Amino acid sequence: MQPLLQLIHVSDIHMGPRIRGFAANVRKKMQPAQWVPLVGPALGFLLSRTQPHDPLALHFFERALDDVRADSSPEYWPERTRLVVTGDLSIVGDIVQVRAALVRLADVARKKGLVDQSGQVRGIALYGNHDVWPKGFPLWTSNTVLNDHRTNLRNEPPFDQDWPLGPLGPVPMGKHGVLEVHSLNTILHGRIDNSLARGEVKNDRYWTNANLPDQLQQLAAHCNRTPALRVVLTHHPVHRSDRSVASLKNATDVARALAATCPSGSGRPLAHIVLSGHTHKTFPKPGDLPTALPAGHAPHKPLTDGQAQLTIGTLSQLGWARYGEEHDFQVLRFFLEDDASRSLVLEREIYRRTGRTGPYKKLAGNDPNDTKEHMKLLP
Repeated sequence: MQPLLQLIHVSDIHMGPRIRGFAANVRKKMQPAQWVPLVGPALGFLLSRTQPHDPLALHFFERALDDVRADSSPEYWPERTRLVVTGDLSIVGDIVQVRAALVRLADVARKKGLVDQSGQVRGIALYGNHDVWPKGFPLWTSNTVLNDHRTNLRNEPPFDQDWPLGPLGPVPMGKHGVLEVHSLNTILHGRIDNSLARGEVKNDRYWTNANLPDQLQQLAAHCNRTPALRVVLTHHPVHRSDRSVASLKNATDVARALAATCPSGSGRPLAHIVLSGHTHKTFPKPGDLPTALPAGHAPHKPLTDGQAQLTIGTLSQLGWARYGEEHDFQVLRFFLEDDASRSLVLEREIYRRTGRTGPYKKLAGNDPNDTKEHMKLLP
């Protein structure tokens, strides 16, 4: 095979200290309610989503990257490896915790050689809906405080840039053109939308008076360039694989824009793969990755023919009582096959801390004896 690009995809770190005082006492006293039918699951979902990170998870993530490197072709690591983070760095939007998460990830990246000559991490980091909380639940916060926090967050590198970000790459891939990684900002800063964890793709700095085109229009400008396979990073998934979690308000419009045919791409859509976080659940589940991009059907609606949604779970958020999600991250390798077809293939490996304890371990894929799953992207 000819290695092209390796993405280490993490999301929903939820950096923050353990909650103490009144809030912690409330949680403790409500633990017996976890066994009450209907009430328990709803309460467990809500309280598990306000838990901070597990420091051990980040320690084991750093160790797991040694396994990733050992499993990777030498041509992948480090020059062709990128760390991509799809948001929710903090638990309640504290700028100090956002910085702490970025510093911790950067420290891991430097130890593993995933930085450029200037010392910058090779990759892309998004912020998520929790990162715009002004140290507390946004519903009870004044617009002035929300706006001040938004200004402070967007002055923080790397969030001082304008979305869409990218392309990361581009990576030449022979007859197929180039491989590009872009990202879209889906975060809404208003009290109601953010309290409901809803997202939307529009003008990145929609709260200003700047008359700028929305992000999808800017991304579409890449359609008239070299034929490409594009991966788009978002915090909120376009395909809503978990109905219990809020999604994009304009998911149908986003999907339609990403499905637009590029004149320079032999009929290819603007984007083939969407990588996201937010739900805290990995999708497709390990073993369920399609063997090829959908053709003639659309299993990841509103994405359509020739497109796929890949969502990764939380890297490190603690659970509450018996509720909480597994700790996951995924490694995505893009390569060209060695045979005459030179097909473009995506290889996926999921690493998990089962039960949110111990080290990350690779999970079996389609074959119970193999941790690697493969999806053919272009013939």
